[in-house]
Amino acid sequence: MRLGKQQRFQSMIEYKKFFEKKFHQKKCLGKASAGTQSAMEYRNFLERSLTTSLSNFDSPAVKSFTKNQSAMEYFMTYGWAILIIAVVLTVLFSMGITNPLFFAPKATAGSCQVMRTPVGPSLEGICNNEIPQYVAQFNGASSYIANTAPMLDLPVGYAPETLTAWAVVTGNGGAGESNFIADYGQYRDGGAGFGVYVGTGDCNPPYSVTLTSLACVGEPTIFDVIKPNVWFFVVGEKSQNGLFLYVIIDNAAHSAYGASSPTQGTFAGPFYIGFVNGIFPPSYWQGSIANVQLYNTSLSSRQVNSLFQEGIGGAPIDLQHLVGWWPLNGNANDYSGNMNDGTASNVIWSGTWWQSYTPS
Repeated sequence: MRLGKQQRFQSMIEYKKFFEKKFHQKKCLGKASAGTQSAMEYRNFLERSLTTSLSNFDSPAVKSFTKNQSAMEYFMTYGWAILIIAVVLTVLFSMGITNPLFFAPKATAGSCQVMRTPVGPSLEGICNNEIPQYVAQFNGASSYIANTAPMLDLPVGYAPETLTAWAVVTGNGGAGESNFIADYGQYRDGGAGFGVYVGTGDCNPPYSVTLTSLACVGEPTIFDVIKPNVWFFVVGEKSQNGLFLYVIIDNAAHSAYGASSPTQGTFAGPFYIGFVNGIFPPSYWQGSIANVQLYNTSLSSRQVNSLFQEGIGGAPIDLQHLVGWWPLNGNANDYSGNMNDGTASNVIWSGTWWQSYTPS
């Protein structure tokens, strides 16, 4: 660091005082003992040393030493603060701070739900399609959600029905055997159920989506459409005109049509999310599921598109025919007003799910 003129002047005065003090000390010693050098010679020697030392203040060696010393002092003073900032930034990046959804408002469990009164059902609470805080994460080995109690208004037989959900496959979950998103009555007593699954099943290649109701005969399937770690919206529907399957992934819509006259009606049975009832070995979902809705009617294509546009936090669209609504936002409760609550087993409620979600 180069000293200013005033600073150098002050340093010279202090340096000169130092040498004069040394001179007087030597002078006193010279009186007390015989020396080989006179007091005046020693004074001259000190003055020459003073001149030489002051001329070295601006030498490259001194400037380099001063600069290194200043850098070390700066690091010792502010190093801990720099370290803390680096740690905080690392944590924030790992939490997805660069993702716009990091700052997006997120709905809490039950913030929007259906209230049923003699006048009719209505949505109550904050129902503005905010993304949820949590989704249900399934391990593919032992986690599932079940409702084994009789469900109010559950569509059975040849009655129309619609099942909608948001889901994502992780790991090898799309290549396994019948990885069901949701179903009920499946394979029960040789009868038919109703559900949507991803994977090979008994009939189809990996990463296909199938709406099952007739044990492979006439089941609509969309082949090779699912991508690992990419959220998709799925709708399975049965009407008097047959079976319909819709999948929207990466903002691209896919559809398939099944048998026009189902030969067997849906059996009543437990309702499962992330699991299928009655097959061996048991089949579990590997990935995450959110916002499962079940209706005892067939939805129109316009209603299906509206549900997709609402996003993963969207509310039901036909409250009159809504059987169950499981947002899976931190619990397995039914918010349709029909009290068809589920019981979660080994399910993890993930709060970082949105890092792989792309809003529609």
